[in-house]
Amino acid sequence: MADTIIEVKPVFFVATDLTPKLAGEIFLAGENLTNVSYAYMKDYPMLGINGMVGVSLKF
Repeated sequence: MADTIIEVKPVFFVATDLTPKLAGEIFLAGENLTNVSYAYMKDYPMLGINGMVGVSLKF
């Protein structure tokens, strides 16, 4: 009986989800809207009216 050699080629599979996944938020914050002068610690006055706007993205 003769020896039989079978060649097996390597197989490589890649599976991925090509659907874009994007989530996010836009935020707005305001502080001291009445412009009151105050200090949490003596001689360290806080800012007057101030605010912040931002965007947060997750993908």
